[in-house]
Amino acid sequence: MAPEPSGTWPLDFEELVGPVLKQHCQGCHHAEGEADRFDLTGDRAYLALANYGQPSLRDHVMTRYHQGRSVANAGASQENPLIQMLRGGHHDVQLESTDWQRLFVWMDTYGQRSGSFGHEQEEDLRRLRQHLAELLEE
Repeated sequence: MAPEPSGTWPLDFEELVGPVLKQHCQGCHHAEGEADRFDLTGDRAYLALANYGQPSLRDHVMTRYHQGRSVANAGASQENPLIQMLRGGHHDVQLESTDWQRLFVWMDTYGQRSGSFGHEQEEDLRRLRQHLAELLEE
């Protein structure tokens, strides 16, 4: 067993998805770029990705919330137009398997920005992750 990418525990959008955006997207998708209408820098990145396409990740989350349950084989990443667009080819962007994993994890945990309620809980989760990682290494 191997730990998931950084940013999965505790969940942190910037740490989890940020590296993918920096490497593959922000060269064009920034306030002054050719693709400035879809800014993927700073705080704008989260909202841009959560609201992208139809159904957007936000739409997916709200639908599942109103249904009161998740649906088998209908995870957010499977239905998300961003994933479909990237798979279909987007200006020769070539994501590595870890990049895909980062996007899938974020989407399939309902696009959370943070997986904790505050700094103290986040630190507790980091310590627990480290403790469990040490157990797995033995």
